[in-house]
Amino acid sequence: MALEGAYETASDPQNDPNEAVKTDACAHFADASAWYRERGSNPHDLYRSTDFKSVASTNSAIPARGSEDSQRTPTRLHPVRDPRSKSGIAGPSTRQPYISPMQSFHTHTDILGRLAAQAALSSYVPYSGKKQGAVLLLEDGSVLQGCRVENASYQLTIGALDNVWSTAHAIGRMDVCAVASSETWSKADRAFLEAMSSFGWTFPTDSLAVLSEVLPEPLESIQPLLQGDVSEPATGAELARSSASMAWVPESDFPVGCIVRTESGHIVPGVNVEHPDWHRIICAERNALSTIVAYRYGAVTDIHVSCVKDPGGSPCGACRQVMVELAPNASVWLDRPDSPPTGMPVSSLLPGSFTGRNLRRHVT
Repeated sequence: MALEGAYETASDPQNDPNEAVKTDACAHFADASAWYRERGSNPHDLYRSTDFKSVASTNSAIPARGSEDSQRTPTRLHPVRDPRSKSGIAGPSTRQPYISPMQSFHTHTDILGRLAAQAALSSYVPYSGKKQGAVLLLEDGSVLQGCRVENASYQLTIGALDNVWSTAHAIGRMDVCAVASSETWSKADRAFLEAMSSFGWTFPTDSLAVLSEVLPEPLESIQPLLQGDVSEPATGAELARSSASMAWVPESDFPVGCIVRTESGHIVPGVNVEHPDWHRIICAERNALSTIVAYRYGAVTDIHVSCVKDPGGSPCGACRQVMVELAPNASVWLDRPDSPPTGMPVSSLLPGSFTGRNLRRHVT
């Protein structure tokens, strides 16, 4: 998602934020798991927002600036401000204007609203035409996006908030400080956030939820991608198995990891993310596929799934229905730790699947 449209001026517009990807995926997941072990706790216990700060700072989807992993510096955008005089002489033309915390708050939340509107443009809504976007603002000013992803089986539709929230879990970035929607919060979305009692959300507007009255300036967009070679089923299974450490499963204690590869070579992680409202639980496969829609990564070629506590596990019926609609020509590879992964076409997962071909369609 380009942030340029949210500002009038960019300080360095030639740089490409799409290069900000995590490069050592297996190490990323291993480090996070080690952090949980050092805490001496179950990673599936009820979480607190402060618990994620230390791991997020070291297990980020954004490579450290100046590192070999970052070939280009992500675009950093700033409103136009007069610089402070080097001589220290005060004057209306040399003094930096005072920006109050309240002014900064309103500026930053306005930017988030515009970014959420941009995210809505990626929505897959052939049945209702009701586009919706949501963005998460992280503590370092990074931004994640999500959009509404519909399904012919209406109850399997993934809302924009669920989409972006599950994406954040999949890349291990739970250092969240605000979330904005392109539409007024529905009662269900507000309840989704309020159920996370440990986070302490407040709602300064009808489309914004924050954890603090002081917000960082939205600076760069994270591309939730991994790098690696998943051209072989075995390597895809290994990466999916590692990604499962990012799953949030306090209800089931059944972590699942998914790695999806697109025709253009994008590698997108997904994990199952549970919630006290079981209707809002999202599986690893649907997590990754909805992220691909939100970021317009294109057609899917391979889906690697690992149920780490069930060597013979396979996708649930809901995921099969979503795969049939969003990735009909893909191959699915199921992790089998003691033998080679089992592969099959998506079409074979759900014979006689519901196509929705006779449903009312929204004409744009």
